[in-house]
Amino acid sequence: MKKNALVVSGLVTLLALAGIGFGMSLTPSGAAFADNGEKVTAEQAKAIAVKRVPGTVQDEYTFEDDEGEIETYVFIIKNKDDKVFEVQIAAEDGEVISVEEYVDDDDDSSEDPPSAN
Repeated sequence: MKKNALVVSGLVTLLALAGIGFGMSLTPSGAAFADNGEKVTAEQAKAIAVKRVPGTVQDEYTFEDDEGEIETYVFIIKNKDDKVFEVQIAAEDGEVISVEEYVDDDDDSSEDPPSAN
């Protein structure tokens, strides 16, 4: 009788663990998030971004929808080679949306000088 109780207990544990595995989704970045409708936090998004582009976060901001809900986290990261990248992370599931080398459009040295009249 003890043997049957032990087998049943083992099966219950196994099924519980399998249920936890089915309730989790693995994102392309390798981070697992519960599939319970909760969005990724800013700290989780930052960790994903820095994992994708190792370096120092120089700036961060978000894109929001019309209701004010965060849709995308954006991180500006400088790597060890002093290259700067913009990394976008989906707030819904932590997926890396894009990674692009960042070009600062505020640099006035690249503009043509004003024409003299």
